[in-house]
Amino acid sequence: MSSADSRLSARGRLAVLSAHLAAPIEPAAPAVEPSRVSAQYLVPPPGNLSGSLAVVDERTGRKYRVPVSEEGAVKATDLKQITTGKNDKGLKLYDPGYLNTAPVRSSICYIDGDEGILRYRGYPIEELAESSSFVEVAYLLMYGNLPSESQLADWEFAITQHSAVPQGILDIIHAMPHDAHPMGVLVSAMSALSVFHPDANPALRGQDIYKSKQVRDKQIARILGKAPTIAAAAYLRMAGRPPVLPSSNLSYAENLLYMLDSLGNRSYKPNPRLARVLDVLFILHAEHEMNCSTAAARHLASSGVDVYTALAGAVGALYGPLHGGANEAVLKMLSEIGSVENIPEFIEGVKNRKRKMSGFGHRVYKNYDPRAKVIRKLAEEVFSIVGRDPLIEVAVALEKAALSDEYFVKRKLYPNVDFYSGLIYRAMGFPTEFFPVLFAVPRMAGYLAHWRESLDDPDTKIMRPQQVYTGVWLRHYMPLQERAVSTEADRLGQPSFWDSSLLPFASSSSPSVESGNLAPISADLRRGPSPSPPAPAVSASLCPDLPVGRSLFFASPPSLSASVPCCSSALRLRSVLLSRLLVRAASSPLRRRRGLRRRRRDLLRCLCSLNLVAICTFCKDVWSEPAVECGSYCHDAWNYEGSPCWCYKRPCPTEEEE
Repeated sequence: MSSADSRLSARGRLAVLSAHLAAPIEPAAPAVEPSRVSAQYLVPPPGNLSGSLAVVDERTGRKYRVPVSEEGAVKATDLKQITTGKNDKGLKLYDPGYLNTAPVRSSICYIDGDEGILRYRGYPIEELAESSSFVEVAYLLMYGNLPSESQLADWEFAITQHSAVPQGILDIIHAMPHDAHPMGVLVSAMSALSVFHPDANPALRGQDIYKSKQVRDKQIARILGKAPTIAAAAYLRMAGRPPVLPSSNLSYAENLLYMLDSLGNRSYKPNPRLARVLDVLFILHAEHEMNCSTAAARHLASSGVDVYTALAGAVGALYGPLHGGANEAVLKMLSEIGSVENIPEFIEGVKNRKRKMSGFGHRVYKNYDPRAKVIRKLAEEVFSIVGRDPLIEVAVALEKAALSDEYFVKRKLYPNVDFYSGLIYRAMGFPTEFFPVLFAVPRMAGYLAHWRESLDDPDTKIMRPQQVYTGVWLRHYMPLQERAVSTEADRLGQPSFWDSSLLPFASSSSPSVESGNLAPISADLRRGPSPSPPAPAVSASLCPDLPVGRSLFFASPPSLSASVPCCSSALRLRSVLLSRLLVRAASSPLRRRRGLRRRRRDLLRCLCSLNLVAICTFCKDVWSEPAVECGSYCHDAWNYEGSPCWCYKRPCPTEEEE
């Protein structure tokens, strides 16, 4: 993130905080206007579509009969009987992207893209957004019906009781780079939860563990409770602030805003209107049938893996810019357009395929996305609280121009859910990196509903798709000396692999070189050097302070001279030995711990004398290239007066600092 973006994001969050503090605590007004009867209520159910297909194979002249289910589907395995002979393994369905493949039968979500219909368990999304809450909708998705008053109270209590995150997870998040993308942090934390909850791992407790309803429900409450806490910790890590414990007295959306903005003040109350807007957005994003990430969750769950790993894979799929990052692309597009006057030129560029329009069109919807209609109303609600975003005028004018243009109408390109959601998140002060996280947190409900449904589905099998093989049919092995270089075959490129991963510490038996042959790492190596023999090691005699028995390896192609400046400023030195010494120091007796501290100090002195590292005067962190001030924001030593720690350089650590 650039400094300008950081300042803009900071001002946005300050504006939202000011709106939170200035707003009176009063019952939240409806964020969505009451919906009117729409055409979707006039669409009848499809009825019984069962029957059979008569197939004539013109290759052989044979006739086949393929049964059709009540839902209008045929089993792909029924087509395997269509074959031309002994060497033909049967007919396959080639369907890249699963455009018309249904791997599961589900009762959770219904979509009719032609009519613009989205329903959760039969309830129109417009009614749920108008009257329900996210926690209530999560119960509906999970168990098939809206909860009673007592069931909802028990459900909310269970989620709240599991909202705390193990300290080990917070330590993992804190160990991430300060500029780590929050979605990467969320994926890592979700995956790590399986380690902290071995009682729910079928690989450790047996494949029948999820047959217990109590075990299932516990994992569901755990994930729904911990997802906002992990998301908030990832955001606070990015902002340089310590994690905040969740509150048990707030709603689901209020709790997330509280953890993001309270700075640990337990009396802080988020703006109820903004909390309601976020709650409605969570409802809209909770479930969307068999999309890419949901399919990934069911694919992983079919192997019998624990639910945390399955959902970590789903969040990883959501991380992709074609799935969860589309609203960020909309903001970039609107910013490029700039003003309403530039829209005609942009429209012409789209028609001529010189520009790309984001936020229009959908794989499923060939009509107006019903979620987009709700989100447009939410945008006005948010702008009435925090101020009007100038880009909303561009968005409204662009939508009007596109919907009145025959080019877009003919191609059924209508605004989707991402067109206005990014504007709402930006108006609420969230940085663009956090947009996919706000997508992932509510989608956990949909993932868990499908995971639970797959466990009860008798047709569930480990997913193992077929393929259409197009490679060489048969070849025989040839000895290495007899092979010729093929000019047509694919080959290894020129990867840039000269980085800190090639800086292990070897034993004293490693070969050494004279100082004249030493070539330190440089930024030029990132451009892809030619492969070279194993890199030589630095002799211990070159560094008298280095403990006996250890020498440094440096990846040094012989083509580089010793005069190349040492280390790129972007490369942070994280040596294997330093990490091991720190781990051992934390778990060793006092006398041994002091010895390890001395060895670490001696090693740092050696590296400083070789002009390889520098030490931050505040956070004591080790950085590369001491000759250049890193100018990087160090979040490890944030003080609460608002002054961050900037890494300043100096030659070497002293006795007192150790």
